[in-house]
Amino acid sequence: MGTDQTVEILNELLALERGSLAPRLLESTAFADNASAADLANVQRIAQASQEHSAWLANMVLSLGGVPGLRLGDLRTADMHYLDIRSSWPRFVADREALIRKYQLANERIDDEPRASDLIQRILQRHRQELALLSGEPSHERDAVTG
Repeated sequence: MGTDQTVEILNELLALERGSLAPRLLESTAFADNASAADLANVQRIAQASQEHSAWLANMVLSLGGVPGLRLGDLRTADMHYLDIRSSWPRFVADREALIRKYQLANERIDDEPRASDLIQRILQRHRQELALLSGEPSHERDAVTG
């Protein structure tokens, strides 16, 4: 695989990070009551991590002599405005799962650039940790089951 293909893969991941649901959920003024405040805090941490991932990917693209791709808004998230975070939770978890799958595929496609491969693996590990933190349901539902 050549550098151009590596840059293309990194730009695909950059577009996914920029379009991920966590930052969009926060831009959309999601509501969180006291029971879901911890969930909102997790979304905020994940959104911050997504910004870090975007910066890392853009820097890697630049270091390989490429140009970071444009930020394109995901129109499929236009309905996120003014929702309760609980109603968005399944979609948010599915977004994390989709990101993990895309990073796994990208990791399989990058084989000649160890720095890019290392970066993809590091971000993939963070996404896996995020998904484990979310554990598939909002904290208020976990509390209701375990409480």
